[in-house]
Amino acid sequence: MIGFFIVLQLAAVAVYLVVESNRAKPLSAEPPRQIQGQVDSFEIISRDGKKTELVGGDRPVLVHFWATWCAPCIEELPQVLALPNTNLRVVAIALDDDWKKIDTFAKPHPRIFRTDAKIAEEIFELSSLPQTVLMMPDGRLVLRVNGARDWTDPVYWKSWHFGEQ
Repeated sequence: MIGFFIVLQLAAVAVYLVVESNRAKPLSAEPPRQIQGQVDSFEIISRDGKKTELVGGDRPVLVHFWATWCAPCIEELPQVLALPNTNLRVVAIALDDDWKKIDTFAKPHPRIFRTDAKIAEEIFELSSLPQTVLMMPDGRLVLRVNGARDWTDPVYWKSWHFGEQ
């Protein structure tokens, strides 16, 4: 009988540890780091299948990479989609193969695009997800952050200093 209670206690501890390890952790406010890079051309695909060139235009682009299999990405995505789109363009690029997967985690949104994951990984040197970069209109990459962030924090948001690079 004592053996049964020991097994029961061990099982309870195991369940507790699993629940705690999956508990949402606070999003970081660590600022982006400066980078140097250049993107000459990069196409993204909208929900309706239209291909759009990301390089060019008249504003910097906040390029946010995410995937449906990435839990921190799913947690952070609503904040990214809610960012102001005034002095910069915001795009959230899913690295999933098809829209069916994307639609299970995010409602259709004009800022959500998808692209070929292998090409994105090579061009933007992606090492983890989520990952966000600031690209100037001429294709220069100037800021990068790896991991989920608290985009509602005004101090963090200001750390991106758009257009001043």
